[in-house]
Amino acid sequence: MLKNIMILLALVISFSILSVQSAIAGSYGTELSNCIIRSTSPEDRNDFVMWMFSAMAQHPSVKNETSISNEIVETSTIKTAKIFERLLTEDCKNETADVVKYEGTAELEKSFQLLGQVAARELFQNQEVAQALAKLEQHMNVKKLEDALRE
Repeated sequence: MLKNIMILLALVISFSILSVQSAIAGSYGTELSNCIIRSTSPEDRNDFVMWMFSAMAQHPSVKNETSISNEIVETSTIKTAKIFERLLTEDCKNETADVVKYEGTAELEKSFQLLGQVAARELFQNQEVAQALAKLEQHMNVKKLEDALRE
């Protein structure tokens, strides 16, 4: 049970990175979100995650600890730009127009936040990723956590 709690804790922390704002959308935003998820392949979502990862790796607090080449950053940016362009102007063109017309451009951001959450969920389901997240328990005072959960 404790192991499941630790994995859940790691997932909650990880997902909180992607969902700083509430992703509650209006009805047109919901339609756009559904279209975006339906229209992206696992490869698209992997490319999207790689783009987010390579962008986050540019932050000064982690940049010196990562080895993401400028070529990878550029490639992932180009791939993701093409995915966004395809989604907004082809696959989900009508839904995009309706969102902007009736709910405003802020709803576009919420729809792509959902894509980030879905892509991250798929990433976290990978066996190696799950094992790496589970290692969090090795560095925590398990007894202290168990005591806190009993109170």
